[in-house]
Order: sequence, then structure tokens, then C-alpha cells
Amino acid sequence: MKLKWLLLSFVLILFVTTTGCDQSSPEENLNDLRRELSAERSRNQTLETTLMEYSDTINDLRLTIKDKEKIISDLEDSQLKTAPVLGNSLLDEALNVIDILKEQDVTTLNAFVSPDRGVRFTPYPYVDVDEDVVFYVGSDIHTLFSDNTEHLWGYFDGTGDPIEMTFSDYYLRFVYDADFANPDIIGINQVVSFGNTIQNVADAYPGDAFVEFHLTGMDPAYEGMDWRSLTLVFENDNGLWYLVGVIHGEWTI
Repeated sequence: MKLKWLLLSFVLILFVTTTGCDQSSPEENLNDLRRELSAERSRNQTLETTLMEYSDTINDLRLTIKDKEKIISDLEDSQLKTAPVLGNSLLDEALNVIDILKEQDVTTLNAFVSPDRGVRFTPYPYVDVDEDVVFYVGSDIHTLFSDNTEHLWGYFDGTGDPIEMTFSDYYLRFVYDADFANPDIIGINQVVSFGNTIQNVADAYPGDAFVEFHLTGMDPAYEGMDWRSLTLVFENDNGLWYLVGVIHGEWTI
């Protein structure tokens, strides 16, 4: 019996001793909780900061996407409104192009140029199909006025000097050097102008159609010797008229 009490006492002492070693004081527990709370707050702050950064990035991307969608939509609407229309007459499309040339609207012009043949520019009535400069749909047309490359367009009448110009300079001298949007005469598949240079549009563009915008003269003192013409040549592609040639005309020696 005495031995039994001794054993129970030993077990009780061992239990109390073991339990006392594992337990922390209330102050230590409170400090541990404070440290854990501080760590969680710090982690939460980091996550909130990261979330705000991503939110700003997402908002910026949404605005960028929205802006680009609008630009694409506007360009598509512009091309739909101004691109060649199935069933439009040759004259309608020629009038469209002459206005486009007047406004130097290369984006819209690009929609009118033949996607296969491009557009050839000729400074005088005789077309040189091998040497005249041709521009093609895409970057060629879009950069017409911004490209500083000088091309050999042909040779000046009278002097024979090479016509070496950027497109911007050529445009002012051999494309829209007169108000062709308000002509005195319009010739549809008929040559209106006359001069010493052979007019070979029909031979240079067999099977195509053309419209000539002619000004009979700008200064009465020249008695018509200062006439100007701009002839636009079109191909018919299944009912759509596409620009393939721009021929400038004036009195030549």
C-alpha cells in the first residue's frame, strides 16, 4: 500500500513537471500573437500594393485596347465609305480619286489603288510603261508624302534634264499643279487635251478605262497655251474600279 502511494506521488510529480516545461507564460503567448499579427499585416500590405500595381496596369491596358479598337474601327469605316464601290460608275470613282489627290489623303488613296498592279505616275502625256515610277498598295502609298527618296520620273520637256524629285515635289509639279477638282472639261475614255507630245494612254493601258480632267487655261494672256490635264486610268475588277495610272498633261515643245 505504501509502495502504491509512492508510485502515484511519482507519477503526479512527473506530470506536473512535464506540463510546466511545455507551457509558456501569458506574456510570451501575447508577444507571439503580436509578432504573427504584424507579419500578417505586412504580408497583407504587400499583397494590396501588388494588387494596386496590377490594377493600374490592367486599367492602362484596357484604355490602350479601347483606343486601338477605335482607331481600327474608324479606319475600317473610312475605307468602307470611300473605297471603290461595286456598281459605281467610272466617273464616280474618278471624282472620288481627284478629291483624294487634292486632299493628299494617302490612307484613302491606298484603298483605290489596284492591289495587283499598283499605280503608275507619268509626268507628260506619253506613258513609258517600262520607266515610269510605280507605287504599290501598302507602305509605298502610305509613305508617299513622308518619304524623302528622290525618284527619276522622266525628263523635263525642252531641256531634257532629269526629273529627280521626292514625291512631295513631284506632286506639286506634275500631279496637282492646278485645280483639277474643278475642271473645264471632263473626258471619259476620250482624249481632250492636245499638244506636241503623243498621247498614248490607250496603247499603254489596253483594256483599261480613263477619265481626263482638263483645264483650258489659267491665264488669259497665254491664250490657252497654259492648259493642264490630269488623266486617271482605271482597271475594272469584277465591277470595282481601281486606279492604275496618273498621267499629267501640259503644253510641250
